Amino acid sequence: MINHSEQNQIIYEHIYRMSPFGIAVISPSDGAWLQVNPAFCNMLGYSEEEMCRMREENITRLEDQFQAGYQSIYTQMKESSSELYHTEHRYLHYKGHLIWTSVDVSLIRDVDQQPLYYIAQFQDITSQKEHEMIIAENEDLYNLITENARDLISYSTPEGILRYVSDSFYTVLGYHPEEMIGQDRMQYYHPDDALQMKNSGNTYLEWGTMTRRLKHKKGHYLWFEILFQVVRNEQGEIEKVLGVGRDVHERKKNEDRLAEAQRIAHIGAWDWDIINKSFSFAEETRRLFGYVFKSEEPYSEDVLKMIHPEDLSDFRKAIRYTLLTGEGGEHVYRIVLADGTMKYLQSHWSAALDDQGQPIHLIGMTQDITERTRMEERLKDSERNYRLISEQSLDFISRNSVEDTTYLYCSPACYSILGYQPEELEGTPAIHYIHPDDVDNVKEYMTLNLQGEQPQPITYRQRHKSGSYVWMELSGRYVYDDQGHIQEMVSIARDINERKQAALLIEESEQRYKSLFQYNPAGVFSFDVNGRYTTVNSNMEKLLERTEAELIGMPFEPLVAPEDIYDTAEHFELALKGKPQTYESQIILKNGDRRAISLVNVPIVVDKQIVGVYGIATDITEMRRYIEQIEKLSNEYTLILNSVSEGIFGLDNEGVATFINPAATRMLGYHARELIGKHLLDMFQLAHPDGGPYVAKENPIYVALLEGCFHEEQEAIFWRKDGSSFLVSYRITPIWDRGKRKGAVIVFNDITNEKQIIRAKELAERADRAKSEFLAIMSHEIRTPMNGIIGMAGLLADTPLDEEQLSYTEIIKDSSDALLHILNEILDFSKIEAGKMVLDHEPIDLIVLVDSVLDLFTSRAAEKDIQLTYHVDHRVPSSVVGDASRLRQVLVNLISNAIKFTDQGSVRLSISLLDIRPTGESILEFEIKDTGIGISSDKQDKLFQSFSQLHPAINRKYGGTGLGLAICKKLIELMGGSIDVDSEEGQGATFCFVVPFQPFEESMDRAIQIGASSHYKDHYLTPEFKYGPLRILLAEDHPVNQRLMVEILKKIGYQADVANNGREALSAAIAHPYDIIFMDIQMPEMDGIEATRNIRARLTEQEQPVIIAVTAFARMEDRQMCLDAGMQDFISKPLRFPEIDRALQQYAKYIQSSE
Repeated sequence: MINHSEQNQIIYEHIYRMSPFGIAVISPSDGAWLQVNPAFCNMLGYSEEEMCRMREENITRLEDQFQAGYQSIYTQMKESSSELYHTEHRYLHYKGHLIWTSVDVSLIRDVDQQPLYYIAQFQDITSQKEHEMIIAENEDLYNLITENARDLISYSTPEGILRYVSDSFYTVLGYHPEEMIGQDRMQYYHPDDALQMKNSGNTYLEWGTMTRRLKHKKGHYLWFEILFQVVRNEQGEIEKVLGVGRDVHERKKNEDRLAEAQRIAHIGAWDWDIINKSFSFAEETRRLFGYVFKSEEPYSEDVLKMIHPEDLSDFRKAIRYTLLTGEGGEHVYRIVLADGTMKYLQSHWSAALDDQGQPIHLIGMTQDITERTRMEERLKDSERNYRLISEQSLDFISRNSVEDTTYLYCSPACYSILGYQPEELEGTPAIHYIHPDDVDNVKEYMTLNLQGEQPQPITYRQRHKSGSYVWMELSGRYVYDDQGHIQEMVSIARDINERKQAALLIEESEQRYKSLFQYNPAGVFSFDVNGRYTTVNSNMEKLLERTEAELIGMPFEPLVAPEDIYDTAEHFELALKGKPQTYESQIILKNGDRRAISLVNVPIVVDKQIVGVYGIATDITEMRRYIEQIEKLSNEYTLILNSVSEGIFGLDNEGVATFINPAATRMLGYHARELIGKHLLDMFQLAHPDGGPYVAKENPIYVALLEGCFHEEQEAIFWRKDGSSFLVSYRITPIWDRGKRKGAVIVFNDITNEKQIIRAKELAERADRAKSEFLAIMSHEIRTPMNGIIGMAGLLADTPLDEEQLSYTEIIKDSSDALLHILNEILDFSKIEAGKMVLDHEPIDLIVLVDSVLDLFTSRAAEKDIQLTYHVDHRVPSSVVGDASRLRQVLVNLISNAIKFTDQGSVRLSISLLDIRPTGESILEFEIKDTGIGISSDKQDKLFQSFSQLHPAINRKYGGTGLGLAICKKLIELMGGSIDVDSEEGQGATFCFVVPFQPFEESMDRAIQIGASSHYKDHYLTPEFKYGPLRILLAEDHPVNQRLMVEILKKIGYQADVANNGREALSAAIAHPYDIIFMDIQMPEMDGIEATRNIRARLTEQEQPVIIAVTAFARMEDRQMCLDAGMQDFISKPLRFPEIDRALQQYAKYIQSSE
C-alpha cells in the first residue's frame, strides 16, 4: 500500500511533468540547472539532458545575465522577508531567437534554513512583450493610422454605445464622427445582420472577425470585415470593445460570385483536422452533403458514414496514402443522403504538414459529378447504342471531314442503298457522289448547319455504284471538341427513292386537284361534318356573291331558300354516310334574289373516316328559265317534231317507248299506238350493216341506253313491220331531268337513197379519173406529132423560100399554134374542173413578165395598127411571190382577146396597188382596157361560163373555144382573187382582176426568176459553141422529134449524140462523159425516169451530167415526178427554140463554173 508521503510524491511528480509552465530546480551556489520539466525544455527547444548540463550564462545573453547570480536573489528575498521572487528574463532559444519569460523563484531551505534549492517557474511572455513593445514603439503610428486610415476604427461600451469613431467613417460611410458618437452601433448594421447578432447573443466577439453589412448615409449597404477586440479592466470586466472595419464590398461580391460559381459547378471546400478528427465545411460543401450535420464542425466518422459502403474502403486507402506520404490525392466515390438519394462526388486534397512533416490537416475541394457521371454512363450506353444502330440501321450513317466531306466512317447500309462496301467509300469525298444539279443545295445546307441555323433535312440524289441515282434525305450535324472547334460532321441519309416517286405522284395529283379546284368553271366547295364551309373556289364566290372570308366557317342553312333547307340537309346527311348525292336547290343572295343551282355532294374520306363533304355547284337559273320557255312552247315543238323528216322516238330507262314522231312510224311501218308503251327493241330489230342480227345485250341502242351515254352510227340496218330492211344513220342521246337520267332519244334517217347517191358519186369520180388519164394520154399522143409539125415548120421557115412557100409555111405554123392553144385550154380546164390545178410559189419580176407578155403581141398590134401600152404604178413592188406561169397565162388570154376584138384604137395594161395587208400581202389590180367592139350588158353574165359564145356570128368571125375567160376566172380564184368586166356594146371593154401576192424576200434565188422570165430575142443567132463547148446526148424514140431536136441544137451551134431509148441512154452515159442529157420520158425498153435513176446511182458525183426532161406530159405531177427522179429541168413538147436555148444558156454557166 502506498503511504501518504509516496502519494504526495506521485502527485507532485505529475504536476511537475504536466505543468504548462516551465519549472526548474536550480543550485543556489552556482546556478546550475539541477532538474527541468518538459514544458521548460519545450519553451527553449532543448532536451532535459542538455539543459542539465548548462548554466545560466550558456542560454542567456551577457546583458541579460543576473549580475550577482542566484546569491543576490536569496539576499533580496531575505531582506524583503518574501518567499517569492518575481522578475522578467530573456533566454536564448535553441534556434537562436529570444524567449521572454516571466520568472517566479521560491527558495527551499534545509533544516538549518539554509538555501537548498531554488524552484523557478517560467511563463513564456514573448508575444506579450512583443505586443507591448510594438504598442510602445508605434503609438505615434497608431495615432496616424486612426486619423488617416480608410479602415473604420471605433470603440464602444459593452452595451454598444459608440465612444470613438475615426475620421474614415465620413470618407467611407458619409457620417461625421460627431454624428455617430453616443449612438448605438447596432443601428448602423443591416437589419438582417443585427437580428442575427442579437438572436445568437453575439453582438461582438471576444476576439475575432465578423463580416457584416453597414449602412451608408445615402441608404445603401456595404460589406465590411470587422475585427473585434474586447478590452477588460483589472477585474476582468469588459471595459470597452474595439472594432476595426475594412471595406470588403468588392471582395464580398467576388466571393459571392465564387460561391455562386462553386454552387453552379457543385464545388465545395473543406478542411479535415486530422488531429481533432473533425471537418469544417464551406456552405456549398454542406449543401452537397444535404445539410445533414448539426454541428458546425462534424466529426470525421460522421462524414465517412455517408460514403457508400462499396466505396468507403477505397476512400480510406486514398486517405491513408496521403497520411503516409504527405502527398495530395483525389478520389471518386458515392454518398447516400438522408432521403436515400445517391450522389457521385469527386474530391481533391492536399496535406498541411507540421514541423515534423506529418499531416495535420487535409484541405480539399469536392465536386458533385453526379450528372457528369450519369452523362458518361449515358454516353457509354449511347456509344453502344450508336454502334448497334449504325450497324443495324437501314439508314446510311456516316462521319465526314469538314474540309472536303471525305468519308471517315460508313455504316453497312451503304451497300444495300448505294451498292458500295463501306471500305470503298471511306477515304473518298462524299460530294463526288452527289448529282451535279444537287451539289449547290447540299453545300448551302452544310453552310447553314455550320452557322448553327439547324436547317430542315435536305433531299438530294446520290450516285449508285451502277451509275443510276438514288433519292436520299440527309440530316447532319457538326461535332465540336471541348474548345468549340469543329471536328467532323455526322450525317444520316435515308433512301427515299420510293417516297420521292410517291411524293411526285402526290404532288402531281395535288396540282391536278388544285387546277380542278381553282379553274373549274363550276363552283367548288367543301363542308366539315357540321355543314360549315371549309374551302371555296373563286367561281363559288361569284355564284354566292360572297367572299371567301365571309363563307369560311359559315353554315349552309342561311344561304338556302327556306323551302329547300330540309331536302338540302337530308342530302348532306346522306353524303356524310358515304352516299354521293345529286340534287337541285335554291340559294338566297345578299340582295334577296334567288338563284337556282345544281349540286353534287360526295363524302371526303381520310384514313377510312368521313371528315366532310366535297361539293360542286352549277348555276341553272338560266337553264330553268329555258325549261319554262320550252314548256310554254311545247305545242310548237310538238308541231316541229311531227314535221321533221328524221325519225325520232324516246325511250325510258327500261327501253319502253315514250313518244314517237310520224316520220319514224312512217319509216318503220307502224302506227304510233302500236309502239307507245311497248318495249321498242322487241318490236323492231337493229342489224349489222351486213344484215346479221345483234345479240340482245350487244345491241348498241340497248348498251347506250343502259350506260346512259351518247352513241352514233353512220350506217346500220333497221327492219320494218313488213319484214323489209332499210339503211339508216342514227344517234342516241341520254335524257336528264334535274340530275336524274330519264331515258334516251333516238334520231334516225333513212339513208338508202343517200347511199345510192354516194355510189353514183363514186362512179362519177372514177369516170372523172379515167377521163383525166385519157386526156393525159391523148395530150401526149397529140403533142408528139404536133411537136414535129411545129418544129419542122419553124426550121422550114428558116430556109430560103419564095413568097408562096413562105406563106404556106406560116399557115402551117399558125394552124399548129392554134391547135396547140386549144389543146392547152382543154387540158387546163380539165385540171381545174377536177380540182387538181396546183399553183407554184416563186419570185415574179412584174416588169420583166409584162414586157415578155407584150412582146408576144407587138407584131399583131402593129399589123392591126393598134397602140399597145402599159403603165405600172410606182407603189407597186417590183418583185412579188406567186405563180408566174398562171399569171402570164391570164394576161396573155386577156390581152389576146383585147387585140382580137379591137380593130382600131388602143389596148392598155395598167397595174396598181390597192392595199397591203398586215401579213405583208400586196393586193394588186390588173386592168386591160380596149377600144374594141364591147359587150352588151345582157350577155356579160355568160362571159366566164365554159364553152360559152356570145353570138355565132362573132364566133365565126373571131373564133375561139369559149374556154379562155372561164379558165382565167378559175385561175384568178385559185390565186385568191376575183375578176370583173365593165363594158358597153360598141364602146370597148375593161377587164379588171385583183390578186393578192406574198411579199418578195431578197434571199430568194433570183436566178430562177430571171431564167423563167427572160424573153429571147436573139434566137436567130447561131454562133459556133454559143455557150462554150458542151457534150450533149439526146434520148428520144420518135424519129421526127430526134431530127427536130438535132436541127435546133445545130442552129445554136452544138452537135448531139442520139439514143433511141432509155437503155441506150444509160449505156452511152456510162461509156462517155456528157455535160447535158435531154431525156424523153416515155420511151420503149426503159423510160426516161428509170434511166435517170440508174445514171444517178451508177455515176460518181464528178461524172454526173445535167439531165433535162423532154415530154409531151404537161401536168404538174409529171413535172414533179421528173424532179424527184433526179432531173434538173423540164421542157414540154412541142419543142421550141427559145426553151432549148434558155436551158443551154442556164446550165452551160453551171457546168463551166464547176469545171
